[in-house]
Amino acid sequence: GLVYGEDPRQGFLENNVFYHPQMKFQFNVPVSWKYQNTPQRVQMAPQDGQALMYLSGGAAKSLEEAGQAFLQQNGLQLLEQKQTTINGYKTLVVLADTRPDPQQPQQQQAPLRTIAYFYQFDKDILMMMGVSAAATFSQYQNSFVNTMQSFKKLTDAAKINKKPERVRIKTVAANGTLAQAFKYFKVADKRMEELAILNGMQQTDKVTKGMLIKVIEY
Repeated sequence: GLVYGEDPRQGFLENNVFYHPQMKFQFNVPVSWKYQNTPQRVQMAPQDGQALMYLSGGAAKSLEEAGQAFLQQNGLQLLEQKQTTINGYKTLVVLADTRPDPQQPQQQQAPLRTIAYFYQFDKDILMMMGVSAAATFSQYQNSFVNTMQSFKKLTDAAKINKKPERVRIKTVAANGTLAQAFKYFKVADKRMEELAILNGMQQTDKVTKGMLIKVIEY
């Protein structure tokens, strides 16, 4: 009964869309970008590692307060700011650069540029932020903006109610190989090696009637 792999109730990626069933929101993830989901944030980055985008929550009481805190905490210089509505949510958009460090030679500093969308999500404020070197920001800007503007409420019942995979214990019905036992329990061919590893065995290892093995089911 243990949850196996990612628990979809805490968020999951499917066909380049991230869904969060508990908080009931979704957004698109750029194609071929790497993705990581933790309790604190959903983080995304291109293969070249030259940019970063993430979604996180905050403790601010208003969009304006969240925007100001973001600028101050990160030592950013505001370039542009506007209020808009994204798929029904009041949103503050902030574009900013890092401030030069007076302690460092200017020619050695590569300024960063960041864009952040702050969403009034019911009683919470969520922030989606994208950052890269200012010199290459234009290469990633469309990916940032397209993802941030795709943020919306999750209403698809199939996604909201998606169940996690769980480890199940099965009793082997007849003598044979582990692979034959997997076939009896309708394990897909493409997952047999994965489940053999889960059992600490090879697919060709012998199993006997009455032996217990682990499989994955919902």
